Amino acid sequence: MVQSIFKPQQIIFNPAIDKVVNNLLLVGVFILLAGNIIFVITESKIHYYIFSTLCLLILCLSSRPYLNTVKLLYFFPILVSFAFNFSANYANLFFILSVLPYFLVPMVFYNRYFENFSLGAILKIFEWFTLLNFFGLLLQLQGFQSPFLYLGYAFTGDVYHERYGSFAGGTLALGLGATVNTINSYYKIIYEQRKSKYNFFMLIVSIATMILAQSRRFYIMAFIMMLVIYLFNPVKKYNSKKILRALIGVIVILIVLAIGLYQAKGKFFYLERLLSIADFQNDPANLERIAKWLTAIDAFLSHIWLGMGIGAAGIIGKNYNETVSITDVFVAESYYLKVFVEAGIVSGIVFLGLMIVFVRQALICLRSKDVALPALYVMFFFIDSFMSTSLEGPLWAVLFWLCIAIIMSKEMMLNKSKAIFTKPTFKTVS
Repeated sequence: MVQSIFKPQQIIFNPAIDKVVNNLLLVGVFILLAGNIIFVITESKIHYYIFSTLCLLILCLSSRPYLNTVKLLYFFPILVSFAFNFSANYANLFFILSVLPYFLVPMVFYNRYFENFSLGAILKIFEWFTLLNFFGLLLQLQGFQSPFLYLGYAFTGDVYHERYGSFAGGTLALGLGATVNTINSYYKIIYEQRKSKYNFFMLIVSIATMILAQSRRFYIMAFIMMLVIYLFNPVKKYNSKKILRALIGVIVILIVLAIGLYQAKGKFFYLERLLSIADFQNDPANLERIAKWLTAIDAFLSHIWLGMGIGAAGIIGKNYNETVSITDVFVAESYYLKVFVEAGIVSGIVFLGLMIVFVRQALICLRSKDVALPALYVMFFFIDSFMSTSLEGPLWAVLFWLCIAIIMSKEMMLNKSKAIFTKPTFKTVS
């Protein structure tokens, strides 16, 4: 067992303070989800600064900064890169805002104070915004236009078409939020056996919102996570034969679906949109993604040791105007590549290694109803980070690091593998 070089932290729990901390966290999540609405009203990214202030208040109220072996491994190489590139980047808005998910969020929320935290209230806010965004999509499908309703454009094959982002401010943010809620709703139905009309309604609305967002990778991601939920459901006991039969069934369904999609090509747009995810010869979005990956790799090789600086290969904080368009922005299109490019090879290797450790712990926790949901979100972001930079968004970083805090504690309590922390003592946070 690897011991923390710091003395285990003693946390004083106070019901009144706990309530304040929880409410501040919920307000922060609400503000980030309403970020596009706030941006349209204020014409500034003030929601990020409000959120930063709330994070500092939470840190002061919950406990002093908690440092352990994992945090030291994570922070040290990134801090070296941060200091080395500071003079060249500190004036950039993207550099300043990118500090949030890199440093402030993991420092605040990967904390022993949150090891027994419940995600229920946070995910309830996601449900509210999923309903709001679905309503916005219905308005956009009817041709309604508003500064609060995001309208984007994309190519599917050689077809140029509109993409709706509703109140989320972007199609990717809309699809990601809907997928988070899809996982939550399906988890309630399968793991918790809460087969209420409301949960089925939210599942349908979430899937519909995800499909209408036209973010193709979330179609695949949602299917994978729902399959994991079904197979690891502790209510049903699976032996090797049942798992094999289920996998064969899934393969057959995928083959039939692939044939059906191919035959339906040109007839049903959303099916064609899904099928285009495998077209790396003609689909402009896929070709652009490959080009950005190659550009990111070239940038990494040119700044291999300490990187280009925090925020150099991301999208948070970047403003688009008449002279700077989204196509001119250097985005790594993979969070792992982003870390390598921005912070150098040591930071990239350490972060990738920690992600593998986190996923290992998540797999152990899948059979426990208490922590299966955060374990599922850890697995989701682990896979998603290969194809996107979602974790650079403070909202998604909060969800990810809270889930890490929960599963790492629970896995140690389950005693099913070697823990990498000193075992803490704590009370349940109300």
